[in-house]
Amino acid sequence: MKKTTIHPVRNLTDSNLPSQLETASATASSSTSSNAEAAVALSLSQTSHYLKNNDNYLIITHKNPDGDTCGSAAALCVVLRRMGKSAYILPNETATQRYLPYFEPYTPKQDISDLFADQCTVVTVDVADTSLLSLGAEPYAKIVDLCIDHHPSNRSYSKYLLLDSDAAATGEIILDIIRDLGMELDRELALPLYLAISTDTGCFRFSNTTSRTFRAAAELVETGIEFVDINTEFFDTKSKARLLLEQKVIEGIKYYDKTNTALAFITKNLISETGAKEEDIENFSSLLRSIEGVEIGAVFREIGENKWKISLRTGSGASASLICSALGGGGHERAAGCTYEGSLQNAVNAVIEAIEAEYL
Repeated sequence: MKKTTIHPVRNLTDSNLPSQLETASATASSSTSSNAEAAVALSLSQTSHYLKNNDNYLIITHKNPDGDTCGSAAALCVVLRRMGKSAYILPNETATQRYLPYFEPYTPKQDISDLFADQCTVVTVDVADTSLLSLGAEPYAKIVDLCIDHHPSNRSYSKYLLLDSDAAATGEIILDIIRDLGMELDRELALPLYLAISTDTGCFRFSNTTSRTFRAAAELVETGIEFVDINTEFFDTKSKARLLLEQKVIEGIKYYDKTNTALAFITKNLISETGAKEEDIENFSSLLRSIEGVEIGAVFREIGENKWKISLRTGSGASASLICSALGGGGHERAAGCTYEGSLQNAVNAVIEAIEAEYL
């Protein structure tokens, strides 16, 4: 099987760390020039050093945020504030109602420009590419100072990068930072981190789950968080609209036996007909993979005129990341996505062609 491409980063040795990081406070002018080059790869301890030596943090999540980006952002914001830093999460207009309680308390109540004037340290969490930044974050796309991520397809767009593709979720990396800083782990930190890790592993069912993941979860649960509430809300509860949408989607599934692929389609009309909300449309590709004999599940969601958001989940026989990379997207080995502009039939043809190139 082909290996996932990891975009190049420049390694920063511990010996030259202080001279390069102590002056790394984010300004638009300095960051813009730095981002023309590959990101400087930081170790865990170097990242902790960076966080200690800068201030005025603006944390950015990705569009259509999931539990990992929301939970990681919230926990990081708490960490920074406990270090005496000014830190806020940039509001995310595409966040669904069930994620808002976890990170909205850390968003600013006033205009960002009033908080930081013309200087802030921009940090992204769980964002592999600037094209995935939340709505409203476009002005910061070229001045990202630090990216903390676990996607092997990360495009190295930031000035500094802490990338751990072995982590099941970015939340695992944030937990590592907390340990490295010697900070006490309590419920305020543990709850969003449990959200991050549990949602990115499908409640510890997906293949990215490791012994490290279980150890992290145990450490978080030991703080006394109500983890059952998260499990129930995110994994055991479906709205009536979601059930109706599942029924309609299942009726329209198309199978391609040559590649053990199942395709499903969610149109705007279908969403309107069922009354489904944004949170009702998540994780359909996992539903397809639960079908016996299906190795690859692909969901085509209409997001505009002749514009489709495609989500893939694969078994061990194919790389979702490579398939989506061929179409301009990316993600993880077993879960990835991309956007396609064109007719639905052309979108299907493009995906099938990419699958056959990778799978056969």
